[in-house]
Amino acid sequence: MQALNRKNLYLTHLDELYLELKELLQKNYPMPPSVDRVHKTRTTVRRLLAALYLAKHSQKSHSFSKLRKNLRKLFKAFSDRRDLDVAMEKSKSFHQTIPDCDRKLSKINKKLERTLKSIRLKKLLKHAGITVDRIKKHPRLDLDAGFAALEAKVKPWITRHAVTDSERHQLRLKSKRLRDSLELVDSRQQSLIELQKHLGEARDLMLFQKLAAHPHPIEKKKILEIKMADKLSSTALKRSLSVLDKRWAKI
Repeated sequence: MQALNRKNLYLTHLDELYLELKELLQKNYPMPPSVDRVHKTRTTVRRLLAALYLAKHSQKSHSFSKLRKNLRKLFKAFSDRRDLDVAMEKSKSFHQTIPDCDRKLSKINKKLERTLKSIRLKKLLKHAGITVDRIKKHPRLDLDAGFAALEAKVKPWITRHAVTDSERHQLRLKSKRLRDSLELVDSRQQSLIELQKHLGEARDLMLFQKLAAHPHPIEKKKILEIKMADKLSSTALKRSLSVLDKRWAKI
């Protein structure tokens, strides 16, 4: 009975994410998309990828792997556009300019449009729908293995100190996947949200520094965000993993 409850909870969550993505990637997807639409689409793709990750140990087919690959490709294209959108917002708040901003935006929009065409949205959505149906019908859906794999990826970061921009970005990605998985047990861990907020702000400032004409005054603020993230990191991850384990065990 417990396994059935877990499966039903997971499948409901997966269905909701698929329908949300289907609505966002409707026919005649507007190009260039608005800032809000880019953010919503990117977030939904990320959450769907996190949900599919939990089922990957039960889905070994080439078709399943190809869907995840195309979704990651889609996520990367929307992330590039989102990074520039955030940098443009920062330029206003810091009263600084981004050289060749219009040209950069045009280039990223063209790249995004090429990605959408190469993936073929209609085909992608059909593929996603078929995959969700297959997961529903799978006789032995091993979600526990998915959660164990997630835990194994997150645990090392409890004691590991992220010292480079690349390492902090990896920590941010792992904490986001953990947060997306916590949705499944209806838990919002404030410490994890705070960690992501500081990691995200530090990365946004780092990206803005690369693009801005005069980036130097931003360095102090970036360092402060990094210090706050370092302070929160271990406790936030440990607490969130504990809550995930306990909530999942009770379902």
